[in-house]
Amino acid sequence: MLRISTKGNSVLCLKSPEKYLNINMDNGNLYIADRIDREKLCGASVDCVLTFDSVVENPLNIFSVKIDIKDINDNPPKFHHDTLTLEISESTSPGAKFVLQNAEDLDIGINSLISYKLSTNQYFALREKVSTDGSVFPELILEKPLDRETQDRHELILTASDGGNPVQTGTA
Repeated sequence: MLRISTKGNSVLCLKSPEKYLNINMDNGNLYIADRIDREKLCGASVDCVLTFDSVVENPLNIFSVKIDIKDINDNPPKFHHDTLTLEISESTSPGAKFVLQNAEDLDIGINSLISYKLSTNQYFALREKVSTDGSVFPELILEKPLDRETQDRHELILTASDGGNPVQTGTA
């Protein structure tokens, strides 16, 4: 008889590992029973390890099992709001900068948010500003004077891209 037992001194201990894993009683192979969502189990933590004991009876043996869960690019970058609104006076000088809302990506490492892109337009450019904690914020830069009488509204699309393969994106 072979069974899975929980173990309390691990990086992440499954309360019920049999929800995700099962053992074939004929050959002793360990199988994944259900999708393991790394972000749900470990959040933003870099290390995500499932540990448990496997108990074999007749004769009694205990085997420690450690499974390292790797991230896949299963989450696109998302903005908190789909629409960002800025009111900029036509007297604002070219070169003025406006920090925009950043997007968040639940994945980690290369699969997390990397870059921003702005739709083509003649008035604004985009620069990425890196904060002290490594977060990247898009910064809108006015390149050309605005004239309210000529054009009173500018609609732009801000796209956030992650570094996964394939790349996933989110827009505002």
